[in-house]
Amino acid sequence: MFSGARLRQARELRRLTQSDLARLVARSQGTIANLEAGLLIPSQEMRSEIASCTGFPVSFFSSDIQLEFPTESLMLRARAAVTRRDLISACRFAEIVYEVVTRVLERYSEPIPVTIQTNAQSPILAAQQARRLADLPPDQPIPHVTHSIEKTGILVLSLPIEIQKIDAFSLWIGAEPKRPVIAMCANKSGDRLRWNLSHERGHLALHGGVKQLRAQEHREADQFAAEYLLPEIAMRAEMRPPITLSSLAPLKIRWGVSLQALVMRAFDLSIISQWQKQRLFEQISSKGWKTREPANLDIPIEKPRSLRKMAEIAYGRPIDFTRLAAESQLTVEAVKQIVAGYDEGTTLPTFEKSSKGKVLHLMRSE
Repeated sequence: MFSGARLRQARELRRLTQSDLARLVARSQGTIANLEAGLLIPSQEMRSEIASCTGFPVSFFSSDIQLEFPTESLMLRARAAVTRRDLISACRFAEIVYEVVTRVLERYSEPIPVTIQTNAQSPILAAQQARRLADLPPDQPIPHVTHSIEKTGILVLSLPIEIQKIDAFSLWIGAEPKRPVIAMCANKSGDRLRWNLSHERGHLALHGGVKQLRAQEHREADQFAAEYLLPEIAMRAEMRPPITLSSLAPLKIRWGVSLQALVMRAFDLSIISQWQKQRLFEQISSKGWKTREPANLDIPIEKPRSLRKMAEIAYGRPIDFTRLAAESQLTVEAVKQIVAGYDEGTTLPTFEKSSKGKVLHLMRSE
């Protein structure tokens, strides 16, 4: 058997057009199109050539795709800025990691029951509810946002790819009852990662039935993330005037968010004025911190845990990657790359300890 859908999946994951792949295997574009449409069966020699050019074993093309992630259903920030080729590549990678979990690993262990509840009326109430479902106190930092999300049955997929315009995306997928999934790309800062995961958690709670997200839905997801990460009850107690970048630095470390997120939270809660917000953002911009905040205020980069834990249950610790690769119909290198995106143990980052160390001291804003 040869699956044309698998060929398309592998090609699109590698960001190749049919013409690109045709040149690599010294065939015509029409040949690739016919293979993908199931109108042509490749020879063993051609299967090997396709496998070599796409980086997948020949066995990968012998089974059909379990579940396709429709790109139009993805809840994604800044969709307009993302090229279609990048979006499809990320989508195809997510499909493969999803299959490793659901087609291979969940044969050996049960998935965490989904306890996420939807609330389309209020981002604030939805965030407070999400904290309760994850057994989080209403006024304390979340030690590990990723684990708090996994705890409610959301499948977090760590994609071993870096795409500049894609941080994370989410969707409800599969037959009823649909399954909540968040996929995140590699090499994002710790504070950005925590915010993006919380933003996508908000989409899952608020916008599961929305076919096309608008600016309003993204604002609501940010409102959810703000309350989820920086509860109002705690911020009113801890944000003491005068609000300066120096006074916000310990809060950044304690709460695991960016200085920019703290400034916006202070403004949204009317703790600072429009002028003060503008002044603080001018300072951030003048110091070059809009894209990279000071290294001594870095937040630990979180990793999800569930996939690696299931792999350890199924294939031992250390993981037998040869067996996992064979059952996943992937290369050993590929499964190692996927598993590397997941946490090896149970040690969680603690922002409380970091807050007692050195922080950034700046001149007080006037």
